Amino acid sequence: MTDRWHRWIWLLLAVPGTPAVAHDASSGLRGLFAGVGHSFSTPSQVLCLLALGLLAGGLVRSGWFPWLGGASAAAFLAGLAAGHAGLPVDAPLFAAAFLAAALAALLPGRLPSVAMGLLAAGGFLLGISALPDSGTLVGKAVTIAGSVLGAGLGLVCIAAVADAITARFAAPWVAMGLRVIAAWLGAIALVMLALTVAPAG
Repeated sequence: MTDRWHRWIWLLLAVPGTPAVAHDASSGLRGLFAGVGHSFSTPSQVLCLLALGLLAGGLVRSGWFPWLGGASAAAFLAGLAAGHAGLPVDAPLFAAAFLAAALAALLPGRLPSVAMGLLAAGGFLLGISALPDSGTLVGKAVTIAGSVLGAGLGLVCIAAVADAITARFAAPWVAMGLRVIAAWLGAIALVMLALTVAPAG
């Protein structure tokens, strides 16, 4: 691994686990783009989406993939409905990221029922974290629509890229490389989880 990658990893580890960045709802394209960006606004959200995407990527060509997508989408909407703005979900998101990354690294493309449970749990937590803090009803609706779009496209794109890589390059080291990436994500998520739940001082 090059020094450049080491610097990126340590930069991510240096960012403390904090509550999701506050964002106000606004109508129009501004609110839509704000919602899309908010799905990637904290380390916990990014790690969770990456881990879930790699996990789903191993099951793209299975009959389970539509069910996985449906479960995560339904859970995301349930999180939007059940949560409230400002609810601390960083620690659960890091935990979900660790579990998803561990499964993607150890048993890629296997245990689809477990993968579905993890995708549903991650989607639910991401839904809670996507709620806007304030704004008009229309503004909140637009911002939430952007969050749904951002999280959905992010997850699908990561899964599609992972699947395309393994389909295009049949060498064993390519699949092993994706498993190593998943293992690194799991390790980072575990460290971030420890930093988040550690007592201050």
